[in-house]
Amino acid sequence: WYDLETYRRYSWRLFGAVHPNWIQSIVLTADNTHVISGSWDKTVKMWNVKTGKLVRSFVGHDGPVFSVKVCPDSKFLATGSADETAKYWNLETGELLKTFSGHSGCVQSVDLSNDGRHLLTGCDDGTCKLWGLEKGNLIRSYVSNTQGTAWSVDFSLNGKYFAVGYNDGIAKLWETKTGKVVRIFVGHTEAIYSVALSLNGLYLVSGSHDLTARLWGIQSGKQIRTFGSKLRGGHKAEVYSVVLSSDSRCLVTSSWDKTAKLWDVNTGKEIRSFAGHHKHVATVSISSDNRRIATGSWDTTVKLWDAKTGKQMLQIGSSSDSYGVDDSPYNN
Repeated sequence: WYDLETYRRYSWRLFGAVHPNWIQSIVLTADNTHVISGSWDKTVKMWNVKTGKLVRSFVGHDGPVFSVKVCPDSKFLATGSADETAKYWNLETGELLKTFSGHSGCVQSVDLSNDGRHLLTGCDDGTCKLWGLEKGNLIRSYVSNTQGTAWSVDFSLNGKYFAVGYNDGIAKLWETKTGKVVRIFVGHTEAIYSVALSLNGLYLVSGSHDLTARLWGIQSGKQIRTFGSKLRGGHKAEVYSVVLSSDSRCLVTSSWDKTAKLWDVNTGKEIRSFAGHHKHVATVSISSDNRRIATGSWDTTVKLWDAKTGKQMLQIGSSSDSYGVDDSPYNN
């Protein structure tokens, strides 16, 4: 869905904002001191969550940055881009350590294993790839018989498995070492844009173009509950990002309807909504202590929220110079 000529046609308007183009991915560091943002302006930026000040920029991609992930010790960063590469950076110095090439499409999603040994990528070409971080080598490709983009990838805590959300509305759980599909999750009616595995190993959550997020049992592969629907309320547009709290009690979702929402995993009820962005909320992250929620939007801002009260704590950037909705390449 990324077209280079379309991007060039609109890139003359990239000026005047902290990120001068749409923010597509964010992540809070594990120590809760910084938030990282990846943008259509081809850059990644690191911000102090207390002051909102820019700490560091990571420049090197030749296309929009669609995915950012930080390792558990908050020392290294992985990024995925429309330039068909993933990159691995030193978070403390900004140094580019490795570039991973081999996909034949936009790298939509990246994840890092908790042991610091592997990088996982998901791509428009329908494949996922496992890379060794020490040598920078390709270890394995995972080719699905489903159709279209592998939108989102997420490692299990022990790295033995990973989940993928696909364009045909199916999610799969793969065994990392063998490349076998061990579980298939069927129920969404449209593309799955985001998946997340719970740290306790019991659940998978998925967010979809069908306006819903869903909770699945890992062992059974069966759907446990749905968060939002056309009949029950919830998001009014596609759900683009999902993340679970570290205790697996809460789910956070973000949507094209310009909001993020906090849900009770056990009941499926909406706890609160976070409204304030002027355009699509493409990405969401939750702090490791579950106290703060970060959102990134096509209005070119990052917002930090108090998870308990729903109050906005910080805004990074200004939406005054962002694209209009009708300027989106999605509408061309």
